[in-house]
Amino acid sequence: MSWIENPNPIAYVVWMYGPAGSGKSSIAQTIAEWCRKFNNHLAGTFFFLRERAGRQEGSRLFCTLAYQLALYVPGLRDHVNRAMRIDPTLPNKDLDTQFRTLIIEPFQRLSTPPTELPFVIIDGLDECQGSETQKCILRLIGEALQEHNLPLRFLIASRPEPHIREIFDTSLLNQRTRRIVLDGSFYPDRDIRIFLEDNFVEIAGRHQDLMANVETPWPSPSVIDFLVQKSSGQFIYAATVLKFVDAELHIPTVQLDIVLQPPPVCSTLFSNLDQLYIKVLKMCPYPEILTRILSLMLILHCPQPFSVYENILNLPPGHVSSTLRGMRSLVRFPDDIDDDQERFTLKQSAQYDQTCGLRLHHASFRDFLLDRSRSQQFFVDSTLAHTHIVHSASRLFLGCIDSSWRLVLMCYSIQKRVLILFLSKQRRGRVPSRDTWGYLKHHFASHLYRCPESERQNVLDGFRSFHNEFKFSVKDNTLDDSHPAFESLHALVTALVNVGLPFFKLRYCPQHACYNRQNHTMQTERWTLRHPTSCAPSTPIGQ
Repeated sequence: MSWIENPNPIAYVVWMYGPAGSGKSSIAQTIAEWCRKFNNHLAGTFFFLRERAGRQEGSRLFCTLAYQLALYVPGLRDHVNRAMRIDPTLPNKDLDTQFRTLIIEPFQRLSTPPTELPFVIIDGLDECQGSETQKCILRLIGEALQEHNLPLRFLIASRPEPHIREIFDTSLLNQRTRRIVLDGSFYPDRDIRIFLEDNFVEIAGRHQDLMANVETPWPSPSVIDFLVQKSSGQFIYAATVLKFVDAELHIPTVQLDIVLQPPPVCSTLFSNLDQLYIKVLKMCPYPEILTRILSLMLILHCPQPFSVYENILNLPPGHVSSTLRGMRSLVRFPDDIDDDQERFTLKQSAQYDQTCGLRLHHASFRDFLLDRSRSQQFFVDSTLAHTHIVHSASRLFLGCIDSSWRLVLMCYSIQKRVLILFLSKQRRGRVPSRDTWGYLKHHFASHLYRCPESERQNVLDGFRSFHNEFKFSVKDNTLDDSHPAFESLHALVTALVNVGLPFFKLRYCPQHACYNRQNHTMQTERWTLRHPTSCAPSTPIGQ
């Protein structure tokens, strides 16, 4: 609130952003109500809302704000009325004309500037129809502040969509904007807990006749903890739960018991939440690829970078980031600072157990994806996802060993060391990343044991068949352990140790056995000690 009351703010724009359901609109609404109550500097508001007539059209923004400003700023009404009399078609003109004629020019014609610097609230900018319109609105605001010194401040709330972030990063707005991100740094769990506790007290008070024999406190602290955890910083989740529990003609304790049941029993409770998720997901132009990426995100044991997704899903470089471009309100992207903090908090040092990777923002989104009745075409079949990652791993293991080693043999057959190095480097650019090999080494076994028995057997039979055909026959020891064939073989052998199968009896020629066998054994022992062999699958964290 200090920004509102400051007559000489450094930033004339505040951008409040966060994931879907993080409470942006609730905060904006609360600020508006507080300012209206105390008549404190608020000159106008506009709350965008997609799929609501009149609330999603950018053409109505500046006309609405001009009307509200004319009522608030002394002397401005005459100039706005004059502009409308001269051109009654202004509401149908382009945004640039509207903003200049109805807001900028009337402020310039004031004989005395406002004694108090007013501000306006623009909420849900990402809900405005058309990304180009959203960008145009921000550009016009930036130009008005930079070129015309418009005596007006703006509180803008939206999701952190890439095209919106790009405009805020330009010189027009970057130095004039204060950014407020609604993430874990603002301790949303604390506020959600207070929100839940206060509202449950009110619900109990409204239903005293039904709650007379209910043990207090209701609900118990453990239930509050569970609901806070499921909210994952989403006020919309907590609000949906409270609305359901307080439903008319229903018993609150029975309603809460339904909420606490696992999906799909409680899948029909969150229709508002489901509509929000569906709406965001349908914005992606590649729904099938998006579903495959989300499937992998749910079953991976730890967050992984883009390259791991591209290797396992066999997608070209950059395809994952472009597909998820509009999903930042649901998917958290890698961040080096967050990674360092999380590693320190978890005392995590394992090289391939990433924290700096893709993950979901909300636990409730995971429940949504795993429930076919809720997620519809975006449903994730976890068994099918585990099967897919196992087949992809098999393809990467065997394909890279076979093709890389055949390339080496061809090079040696013509005895050209320069060509060996050149072709090896060419092949090197197309093999999976080091992160992919590292993840598959340690977690392949867990995915394998979550596959159907028939699929599991097919994969293992493929390994055995490959073993019977494959031989090391390199007659020189100049290759090092960075070669693609060695990396894939190393990953495969380590993965099979974790599966619980004996090492394949690969036939090393004497020269090759001498060249790097000690290093191979040493590294394999170190990795398997760090990740003890277990045939029982562990639980993936999914986020």
